[in-house]
Amino acid sequence: MRTRCIGLALALSMDSSRRDMVASLSTIYGPRATPRPGPRRSAYDSLDALTKVAEWREGDTAITLNHSAYANAFGLVITSAALEAAAVKAEATAVALDAREAPAREAARVKEAADAAKATAEKTRTDNKATFQP
Repeated sequence: MRTRCIGLALALSMDSSRRDMVASLSTIYGPRATPRPGPRRSAYDSLDALTKVAEWREGDTAITLNHSAYANAFGLVITSAALEAAAVKAEATAVALDAREAPAREAARVKEAADAAKATAEKTRTDNKATFQP
């Protein structure tokens, strides 16, 4: 896919490159949705921060065209509102479960480390006892 848009990405100006990409995608996804203003970038943002170029919506699906100035590359993100809501809920459940199980995991890790240290000490004692000569 990347090789098919090289001519568009290497246009004389970034504006014409973006227009070409938006026009190509609009033939597939239809007219663009009213753009929502994105957050303003500060001087401290990452050099590879993505800039939203265009967005298309159909039902609960959103297609977003992003551009990375640093990599001079475009990215297409397709999201489903229903699936995104389920993913956010699953992530929250996982975070809560992780927090609840963390003490037990830590106790098991400490016990395992203590058992390993005890086994190493016992092996060392056994090896040294066999070769010890007073």
